[in-house]
Amino acid sequence: MRPPEWVSAVYFAYLLVAAGSMGLVPIRRRVRIMAASAASLAGVGMLASLPCLATAQVVRDWAPGVFLLAGYWVPGLFSVAPNARLERWLSRIDARLFALEPVAAVGARAPRLILEVLELSYLSCYALVPGIFAMLYWHPSADAALGTPLWHPSAGAALENRFWTGVLLSEFMCYGLLPWLPSRPPRTLEGASAIDRRGLFTRRLNLWVLGHVSVQANTFPSGHVAGSLIAALIAWQALPIVGAAALFLALLISVATVVGRYHYAADAVLGGLVALAVFALVLMF
Repeated sequence: MRPPEWVSAVYFAYLLVAAGSMGLVPIRRRVRIMAASAASLAGVGMLASLPCLATAQVVRDWAPGVFLLAGYWVPGLFSVAPNARLERWLSRIDARLFALEPVAAVGARAPRLILEVLELSYLSCYALVPGIFAMLYWHPSADAALGTPLWHPSAGAALENRFWTGVLLSEFMCYGLLPWLPSRPPRTLEGASAIDRRGLFTRRLNLWVLGHVSVQANTFPSGHVAGSLIAALIAWQALPIVGAAALFLALLISVATVVGRYHYAADAVLGGLVALAVFALVLMF
């Protein structure tokens, strides 16, 4: 198996064990989680067993993106009661950080264009990871710039291994804590904020998207920040110009998560630290 496939297999095995050990989760829901985890685990095994044909290898190159989505939705099935103590702690950190200039004041006073850009950058995080991978995948020199593949030359191309290993590790470290550290996004606890009253088109679009595809829970650390930053860092390693633009966008996403109250400040900071730690780990192999 390629390194990203090993990461996915270990993660879904972890969710399988976690579902069986969490007594607070109703039995029917635990069965659903275990079934989804087992199906995802089987999918990883089937992917790794594909024949060494050109088409099959292309499928393996892109399939980790599907595992990334499954790795987000499966923990959301736990749906345990939010940890009120954790939420109060996260809210206190925000209150201290923004004591002089509350986030609400930014939403009320910032120029409309800046707020629209921030909301648009947050919306872009869904396309950022596959978009960066596509640019690297079809760039003739990106693979060579990343050096030798992880673990062994026969494990696959350097780009696919390093990119997906970094992204999956970063995102799964955030998503995997959701069953144990459940909390609600600050926007749902604080009610309508100043930024909601600005009538921003991209704000309404973001809330619509979240209402249809989100698990309606807060990931601590922030998967948005961790995923966008690690993807940008790997892009910067391979293609500095593309990476610089991606890093700027990742910074905007980090700011937007807090200003828009999609995440607490601690979520964003820890998400960035997760990405930096994983990037350092990936560079070692």
